[in-house]
Amino acid sequence: MTVQEIIGKKGKKFRANVYWKGERFLGKLRSSKKQAESDERRIYVQLEDGTYVKEKVITLDEAVQEFFKYIAPNQMKAITIKVYLDSYKLHVSPVFGKRKLNSIKPLEIQKLWNRKQSSLANSTIIKMHTCLNQVFGYYVEMDYLKENPMKKVRRLSPNYKEAEIWSREEAILFLEKVEPYQSYIVFWIALNFGLRYGECMGLLWNDIDFENKVMHIQRAYHENTSSLGSLKTANSNRKIYLSENQLIVLKTHKQNQRVDTDLVCSNSLGGFFMARNIRRVMSEVCRKNGIKRITFHQLRHTHATFFLSMKESPKVISERLGHADVKTTLSIYQHVTKQIHEESSNRFDEFFYSQTS
Repeated sequence: MTVQEIIGKKGKKFRANVYWKGERFLGKLRSSKKQAESDERRIYVQLEDGTYVKEKVITLDEAVQEFFKYIAPNQMKAITIKVYLDSYKLHVSPVFGKRKLNSIKPLEIQKLWNRKQSSLANSTIIKMHTCLNQVFGYYVEMDYLKENPMKKVRRLSPNYKEAEIWSREEAILFLEKVEPYQSYIVFWIALNFGLRYGECMGLLWNDIDFENKVMHIQRAYHENTSSLGSLKTANSNRKIYLSENQLIVLKTHKQNQRVDTDLVCSNSLGGFFMARNIRRVMSEVCRKNGIKRITFHQLRHTHATFFLSMKESPKVISERLGHADVKTTLSIYQHVTKQIHEESSNRFDEFFYSQTS
């Protein structure tokens, strides 16, 4: 057995140097000869029993490109791939992109996440973490890497910010002013049921059971492919019960639709509303009527906050929104639940300590 001695700027380093059946196998650089000898013995044992994994020399950029071109399309939606790649190219590639896959250490990645926390939302860092974990994990499965460094990197928790929402008065005023627009039904559905934009666009008339007063959320519109497809998560597939007033609005809208279409929310040609046109209408109505500007997705937050303010069960709201669990709902709307808890304490105080005459 031989150990290679390397003298560099930082002093001596040692590594295992094994020849096996005409092929050379090198160990990691070690600070002591004893460690390198231990590596050498281990490599021999693994070569003999067939468990040795020779790491493939490939850069992180090459690995990410290969994974998202050939593997990811079978596991993720196109929009998810785009989000992951956009985050990777902006924040990870400039730091690690040209590095060999097997040279990137967990501590380096952890330090990058820590630095990025000052300028990025945790949700963005979580996306990058998930992206790298899947890429490294794939190359471990393919025997190109011995271990996934992401297993030793701490995954951040989401830091949900208090969502911008409308008051009841603002929501009612907006619906009143947007009613003349053809896209009125989109905003009405978002505020009444808390649907995401894609879910609004993906809603078909046969999803609404008028007899049993139930709306089934079963698909979403994906604007990047101009097609109907799967929902965000399995839990997004849900049913929402309708009130008498909501049934009347939907029936009236169906009768007044100018074209024969399966879409509940359709433009004058029976097709999908474009997201930019929805944003334009929303911005225009808010500007003309002095209503606070929020995003379309924040209509969903507004809907959920109304339900929480009504003291509705968080479990019911979670199911209505299609969240994976109640914890997600409580985390996103913690500013409202805090107020509800305080009010509950005050009500208990009044009940328990009030003096009877």
